Amino acid sequence: MKTLLRIDTSTRATNSHSIELADMIFKTLESEHSRVFTRELNKTELPHISQEFIEAMYTPKEERNDAMNGVLNLSDTLISELKSAEFEQMRAKES
Repeated sequence: MKTLLRIDTSTRATNSHSIELADMIFKTLESEHSRVFTRELNKTELPHISQEFIEAMYTPKEERNDAMNGVLNLSDTLISELKSAEFEQMRAKES
């Protein structure tokens, strides 16, 4: 199953020209891909890196407590979304 990740970064939730353009492009791409996932960064609060985040990152997974897992939850989700996207195939088409 092919997966395409769309990342919207416009701060405008409505009347955004870039989102309108992306909508048109993705209507075409959806027919070529089995799964399209959209991450809307204007609706996702991305916290600054904190001391707690760094400590959690450098703690082995099996030793993390609930607070550490909570601090890393969004980061883990975003990394998972990136890993699921079909970047290699897109690079092959550019070459």
